Amino acid sequence: MWPERLDAESCLDPNQIYKLALKRQDEGKIVFVDIEGTTNENLFAGLYCADIVLIPLQTTQDDVVAGMQLALNHIPVVEEDQKRKLPAMIVINQHDLVTGRAKAHEPLREILRESGVTLASQPVARRASYQSIGASGTLQTAAKSDPKAIAEMEALLGELFELYRSATDGAKQ
Repeated sequence: MWPERLDAESCLDPNQIYKLALKRQDEGKIVFVDIEGTTNENLFAGLYCADIVLIPLQTTQDDVVAGMQLALNHIPVVEEDQKRKLPAMIVINQHDLVTGRAKAHEPLREILRESGVTLASQPVARRASYQSIGASGTLQTAAKSDPKAIAEMEALLGELFELYRSATDGAKQ
């Protein structure tokens, strides 16, 4: 069951990703482009048409390195090329109590905090409901909802919109 005002479209061609996103932006819609976490043409198509970038990652060395490369290398290239600010936010996902307290992960969390990239105030927990999204299409189905997951996503979305608003307000001045 999709929320009433949410439309979803799928395409794999980088040119189509770019054209479709720009078309929806021209219609006054906020566009979310979900791109796999590798550096490829789809990633850059998504970055070039993005208004804001969400970088989900786990506190593993590979994820942190990839996230920092995106935030500190790829995004600045797009910003320079397009002469505009592209705000980004990192969110730690697949988070659980053990990972959150693991001392081995602390240096990676410190890198994220000191990177200068906005870090979501709360990590996204490892929840069974997130694993079933592919089957149901939403966190809230008629059969069963996950209020904690819904609240978590609403809070994250609120932070993203605030970052977007502050970036667009700053660009107008």
